[in-house]
Amino acid sequence: MHSQAGFTGDSNSLRFVTTRLPVNGFESDLRRVTYRAQFGGDNRPIVGICWRSMTLGAKRKKYYSAIDAWGPILKTPGVTFGNLQYGDCTEELAQARDKFGVTIHAVEGSDLKDDIDGAAALSAACDLVISAP
Repeated sequence: MHSQAGFTGDSNSLRFVTTRLPVNGFESDLRRVTYRAQFGGDNRPIVGICWRSMTLGAKRKKYYSAIDAWGPILKTPGVTFGNLQYGDCTEELAQARDKFGVTIHAVEGSDLKDDIDGAAALSAACDLVISAP
């Protein structure tokens, strides 16, 4: 079992509520541990974020936020942020670093779109996941 935390409150008062989630199999657990180390390896909580969909037509776009809107969350002290956004988001990661002074750690070589086991292990490596619907 892996401890997974949920978020309550606003960005000024992060409070984690812990639940237990199963991790399926040795390989998934090994990937989770490896990913967790790649996200920073310190003892700070890891918050995985995904801010948009790759399908952003006029109707859908209004339901997703640009990375610029994540400032209040990204400025939260004492956490490490991990990238769970699939697709090419290199420019957005650089924008977050330049605008908010925070690194959103990405796991090199991960395929968050077509490797569902890897994406699940990456999400399980996080203490909290905040994602677009």
